[in-house]
Amino acid sequence: MSLRNTLMRANKELTRQEQSRLRWDGNKCGFYENYFIKLVDASQGIALWVRYTLVNPKKGCGDGEAAVWAIFFDARDPGRNAAVKRVFPLGLLERGHEGAVFGLGGARLTHNGAQGEIGGENDLISWDLLFDDDSLSLRRFPRWMYHFPFPKTKMLSPGWNIGISGTFRVGKQEYRVQNAPGHYSHYWGTQYAEHWSWAHGNAFDDGFAFEGLAATVPIAGRMCGSFKLFTFLLDGRLYLTPFVLGQFNIRSRSDTFGWRFEAICKGFKFIGDITARPGEMVALDYHAPDGSHRFCHNSLVSDAVIQVLKKDRFGRWEKWRSFQTNHAVAFETASRVFDAHVKRMI
Repeated sequence: MSLRNTLMRANKELTRQEQSRLRWDGNKCGFYENYFIKLVDASQGIALWVRYTLVNPKKGCGDGEAAVWAIFFDARDPGRNAAVKRVFPLGLLERGHEGAVFGLGGARLTHNGAQGEIGGENDLISWDLLFDDDSLSLRRFPRWMYHFPFPKTKMLSPGWNIGISGTFRVGKQEYRVQNAPGHYSHYWGTQYAEHWSWAHGNAFDDGFAFEGLAATVPIAGRMCGSFKLFTFLLDGRLYLTPFVLGQFNIRSRSDTFGWRFEAICKGFKFIGDITARPGEMVALDYHAPDGSHRFCHNSLVSDAVIQVLKKDRFGRWEKWRSFQTNHAVAFETASRVFDAHVKRMI
């Protein structure tokens, strides 16, 4: 395909169905693809995270596999948290079967919902969820980047700020949610970042929502500086930090259990403080296309305070508004090192 045609394709807006389309061609080695769904129901103090994944490693780095993951968080009683994962040979992946984007072992993902059941009698998690049709999707990179090798991980959010309804079961307990604040995202590529911190929250008052990503990625075999992207939804308007120049207006510092960031965008400064607790986190072992591992420490019931500042008439930043939510923000950090303070791992 010519460069001109590639750029013409890149300028077309994508429907949710196209954003959800499986990118793996069925053969390519050194490739991974992930879909994940998360929802939070603060009124019940619960959260659910479901992940559909595949990895086809580089030759000599192991066999390909596909997996379905599910994690349940109970902010009121963390002892009831549950996490399960089921792994299948990659050849069992169903592509486009009966309208499914991703089908595996009876679990299905479509562009408008997700169903599945994994685990045994004592750790069963099942779900039957529908996505709101009237949702906000997000394409975070410039369009042309989705058609070129860089960046080595691409991401789309077919449901960046989405309402999710349906039922799910954890053991013998059934939960019902109606238009719960949710997030549906799609990642694929040829290389994991060395380290990343990520957070998403859309259970704040006044419709405020945000997402942040800070990642360290190798380029030409050497580590580059942290690559950072932030998105804020404020009073119905999206604020996206610029892809290149925005890097100079972001400060970020994180560890396994917290993240502080500052991001300047379109006349506002957003200052965020995220706090997670070890007993409310789960460690996930991600298999990378090069055969290496990343240990992702994840919680959907973190706390967050986001301050919004504006400049006064003298050009000085002053506090304008503040948004806070407890036990309702997704937060994770990942690297090659497992943090033993997180006791649960799958």
